Amino acid sequence: MNPLRSGIRSLPVRFTINSGVVNAESIRLIATVVIFYNATLLSQLYEHYRALDPEKAKEIARLSPVPGSIYHLLENMNFTG
Repeated sequence: MNPLRSGIRSLPVRFTINSGVVNAESIRLIATVVIFYNATLLSQLYEHYRALDPEKAKEIARLSPVPGSIYHLLENMNFTG
């Protein structure tokens, strides 16, 4: 008998997965990856054009890495088996 477990009743462990929570977390993860990728691209474009064409660099600086279509992920993606 394990001395650390003496007197402690072992309870069965059950893991339940709420598919709604997994679905929401998956969508958030995908959205975060898309935003990070877009921000990286915009940053590199900005650095590239900063020396070559300052006006173009200013236009790039005003762009958002969050695409408008990211909000449609909530409606279009479903991660159920």
